[in-house]
Amino acid sequence: MPVIDFSAQSELYVLGLLAGVGSFLLSWVLTPLSIKFAWKYGFLDYPSERKVHQDATPRVGGLAVVLAFTLGELLFWHAAPPLGYGVLITVVLFFFAMLLDDKYDLPAWVKFLVQVGCSAAVVFMGVKIGVVTLWGGRYAVFPDWLSIAISVLWLVLLSNAINLIDGLNGLSSGISAIVLIFASIITFKKGIFTVGLDALILAGAVLGFLPYNFPEAKTFIGDCGAQTLGFILGILSIVGTFKSTAGIIFFGFLLLLFLPVEDTLSAWFRRLAAGQHPFTADRKHLHHKLLDWGLTPKQVVLLMYCATIVLGIIALLLMGWVS
Repeated sequence: MPVIDFSAQSELYVLGLLAGVGSFLLSWVLTPLSIKFAWKYGFLDYPSERKVHQDATPRVGGLAVVLAFTLGELLFWHAAPPLGYGVLITVVLFFFAMLLDDKYDLPAWVKFLVQVGCSAAVVFMGVKIGVVTLWGGRYAVFPDWLSIAISVLWLVLLSNAINLIDGLNGLSSGISAIVLIFASIITFKKGIFTVGLDALILAGAVLGFLPYNFPEAKTFIGDCGAQTLGFILGILSIVGTFKSTAGIIFFGFLLLLFLPVEDTLSAWFRRLAAGQHPFTADRKHLHHKLLDWGLTPKQVVLLMYCATIVLGIIALLLMGWVS
């Protein structure tokens, strides 16, 4: 991991801003190219009863997001990316597997094996929750098997959570950007600057894509984008929590990710209770319920943005960082 030696924290904030703006510009330039790529090679999302859009739409906007993030990591961390080359390579491999899903609609069990396999790979590279620091200086140490199981489960959960909430234009990408911005504040405040900068690089990549994805969308982020975005978010949340007061910071991440995590867990339990496969598609997610209440797609997206912002502010208030 590269050593950062700045005379003042303000220089770190400037670097973070530059990194975020740089990845934003990369994503903003690359997204139109991903749209052309999708039309040329048939990476299209077609209308169905479960979907809101009416026309075939490119579905690999994640190509621009992940490429901008990867380039941002390599450009702004000239020595070595903080997550390590092994983790970064695993993220890229995860992305390509989900890119195949966007093209060929892979069976759910294949995607699940990819999620578990890539999650296990980064866990064995050291991205795992092994020690949880509690209040009052106390801490809990997990046995290896439990540490591995919890970490893999969390990464798989996040990968699916961001994907399952990706039901309306701009929803998963906008919520992810908000979560990442608050996550950068949390980690910067706790002195975990490498994770904060990574969060800003990814936030910039997502925000550069968002103008093309917000209603009416010219492209969707696709499984390759939403699942990879969730996977990276899971990695950053683990790295950001086990390096500091994990009990406090992880609680902050849970608040930020409450909407997608709650929606995913509810969907899994609902399907299992009905005797269905947990990855069976349905039209009973939170955004679908809000649509059924009479809200327009754009109103649902903005409402869920506001809810995520409120959760982020609550997280900061509970940590005593906003007076």
